[in-house]
Amino acid sequence: MGIATSNGVIRDFAGPYVVAEDNMAFGRPTKYWQLKSHLARGGSTGWDSAVREASEVYKTRMHNLCCDNCHSHVAMALNLMRYDGSTSWNMVKLAVLILVHGKYVKGQVELQEAEELERMNVRVEFETLLAAG
Repeated sequence: MGIATSNGVIRDFAGPYVVAEDNMAFGRPTKYWQLKSHLARGGSTGWDSAVREASEVYKTRMHNLCCDNCHSHVAMALNLMRYDGSTSWNMVKLAVLILVHGKYVKGQVELQEAEELERMNVRVEFETLLAAG
């Protein structure tokens, strides 16, 4: 799971002390959940600041598949920006919400449409492994 900046650069806590940019650990995204940057405290600027801050914190952390992972990184960013007025984002909540709100990226046409949406807003990205499970 990763989170994109307002200009579409995907940040992914890919392993111990590594937050990748536009190179997700399990390949290209297959599922996404479109979020609205205006629901972040400070709008797009607040969104980008929170993604950057969460990424800097996670560059200092050991990756733990069960407890401190890519889902946790996204949750921290959403908590820092107080997305939708909430500071209770966590990996379980994100897993449930992607099942409810997530959309699959299928084929090149849909990928191009998703990239266009990304230019207009921001989104949470999900890797191939997560889409299958």
